[in-house]
Amino acid sequence: MSKQVFSNGLVRLGGYDLTADVNAIALAEGADALDNTNLASTNHTYQPGLKTVKCSVSGFWDTANDAYLSADLTLTDVITLALSQAEGAVTYFMKSVQAQYKTIADGAGKLATMALTFNAAGSLTRGQVLANKTGISATGTGTAFQLGAATATQSLFASLHVTNITGTGVTLTGTIESDSANNFPSPVTVATFTDVTDVTGVEAQFQAIAGANTDTWYRFKYTIAGTGTFDFTAAAGIASTH
Repeated sequence: MSKQVFSNGLVRLGGYDLTADVNAIALAEGADALDNTNLASTNHTYQPGLKTVKCSVSGFWDTANDAYLSADLTLTDVITLALSQAEGAVTYFMKSVQAQYKTIADGAGKLATMALTFNAAGSLTRGQVLANKTGISATGTGTAFQLGAATATQSLFASLHVTNITGTGVTLTGTIESDSANNFPSPVTVATFTDVTDVTGVEAQFQAIAGANTDTWYRFKYTIAGTGTFDFTAAAGIASTH
């Protein structure tokens, strides 16, 4: 049995990299237990109802992120969590509603802390980090990862977080390609994200592309126009359509 030591993780919320401010993550999946006990029953019986997903992160209060985290209470955002910064790492991501932002000053001489709580605005997807790049100034293609085929009742879900942009007149176009082999002999573009520019600024996007797709290999491709750099994280996974 392989135990997971959690270090050097990854937390992206919208267009922000919160990793350096967070030291704890909690992710809980569940389902409502609906009482279907009838007159013939000698015990209470239940059946599963709607699924629930809740997430919380906590760590250190940072003035640079404070205004965004406060404003995020009124938004549906994208959150991506990973067990490692490495590309290919297991990741969990979802569209979310930030339910609470709490700041704590627990006495003089101590670091101020914060805690965030999220509810899912949809289902949670388990996948892999396709790309985690900093200071990228030229067009390129990420490493291929085997996510598996998507059946007719499944979709490819993907998130893209652009957390930093330098330069003016620069554009990042992100796409996800699939193929039947890891050397991508016949790549097919299966998802295209909206262009990100220095005008639109840092942001996050979420994609859901319905199956079926017999291809099992996927990679993130990025095209950069203009002179500047981008920091970005892309994740993808195959899950039941929701």
